[in-house]
Amino acid sequence: MKKTYIVSFSAVIIVVIIAAVLLSQVLSSAPSKNSDGFYEIGTKEELVWFSETVNSGNCEINAVLVDDIIFDGEYFIPIGSLSNHFNGVFDGQGHRISGIEINEPSQDYMGVFGHSDGVIRNLTVDNNIVGNDHTGGVCGFNTGLIENCCNEGNVSGHDFVGGIYGNDDLKPN
Repeated sequence: MKKTYIVSFSAVIIVVIIAAVLLSQVLSSAPSKNSDGFYEIGTKEELVWFSETVNSGNCEINAVLVDDIIFDGEYFIPIGSLSNHFNGVFDGQGHRISGIEINEPSQDYMGVFGHSDGVIRNLTVDNNIVGNDHTGGVCGFNTGLIENCCNEGNVSGHDFVGGIYGNDDLKPN
């Protein structure tokens, strides 16, 4: 009986390890790039990968959405932060990101993008975003370019709150 228990337990451990390795490879693998060098984002897992990549310091990467992305009320960490501003190009190509739930009333720089110095264009968002200061449906704090974007979701916060961006600090040339 004891030998059977050890063999069964070992088999379960092996299956769990294999599953964990496969899951980590799926979650950490980069999406493919198109001929222009833009990452093609078509799933929520790929969008999470993109956010993690920017937030870990690779801030100048570019992406295009190739499909609508639907979160089911899941939490999402905004793309770009105070220490790692998004500084690439993100082209939604007319697609939509929806279903994200961010409820961080004491945190600044909340939105699909937290802090951007880059270009965000051709994107519709429909999410529930709650933050403190610098909170927006598309971007919390923007010093780059946001064009042809639409917010159909709910946004609330304390100071510098808006449907598209919470604060746009562009200075005229």
